This record gives sequence, structure tokens and C-alpha cells, in this order.
Amino acid sequence: MQPPKLVSVTLRNVLRVARFDGVSVLVLAGFFALVSAASGDVSGAAFGLLIAAAGAVELHGMGLLRAADRRGVPVARIVASNRR
Repeated sequence: MQPPKLVSVTLRNVLRVARFDGVSVLVLAGFFALVSAASGDVSGAAFGLLIAAAGAVELHGMGLLRAADRRGVPVARIVASNRR
């Protein structure tokens, strides 16, 4: 049995996954929103923009986590406690 991961390692993993998820959702949804808008599908473009906004929110949350960690807020401990 392995010992539990360090809190800093867990935080780094959370930030890496959030960045990948946020960027991929933002790029893909933005691309499909543009394709929908170009083809005249207003509802598809609107949904694409809403989903792209979710990717932007994910990136914003990642930035908040990183900033809180730099300020000394025990974010890493909160993240580690939520992984159980």
C-alpha cells in the first residue's frame, strides 16, 4: 500500500486537470459555435457559446485556486480533503 500523496502534488494535479479541461472545452465549444453561426444555426451557436463560457469559468476557477495558494490560503488542504 502506498502512502497518501502530498498535498502539493494533489493541488498540482488538480490545477493541471482544470487547465486541460478548461482549454479543451473552450476551444472545442468555441469552434463549434463558430461553425454553427457560419451555417446560420442561431440556437447551436448560442449553446456553443454557453458551453465555451463553462470552459472559461473552469479556467477562472483554476486561476483563483492558484492565486489563493500563493496568498497562503490553505487551498491545498481543502483540495486534499475533498479527494476522499
